Amino acid sequence: MLGLLVSAAVLCLIMFVVARHEADYSFPKVVLISFCLGLCNLALSLAAGPWIALVIVVGLTVWALHQFCYLRWGMAGIVTAIYIAVQILLALAQGMLAS
Repeated sequence: MLGLLVSAAVLCLIMFVVARHEADYSFPKVVLISFCLGLCNLALSLAAGPWIALVIVVGLTVWALHQFCYLRWGMAGIVTAIYIAVQILLALAQGMLAS
């Protein structure tokens, strides 16, 4: 649950910094987007493997930001690239703290 809220907060912050004048970055909407992307990532990772899941989830993230947060395609791609990079860095930091 905490990871979902942190993930949504990170996505809101990225949209605020990068696309503050064109994005709808309301927190409840972003929580739902993050939750659905997390579920898709889990299901695809179990079914098809992590690398295929990563590619599909990146595409879904760009589409979801374009569709629900009203970002242009290019801006949605930029926000997605930053978001995925931050998610990977957070996962690596969590792994380093656990060991």
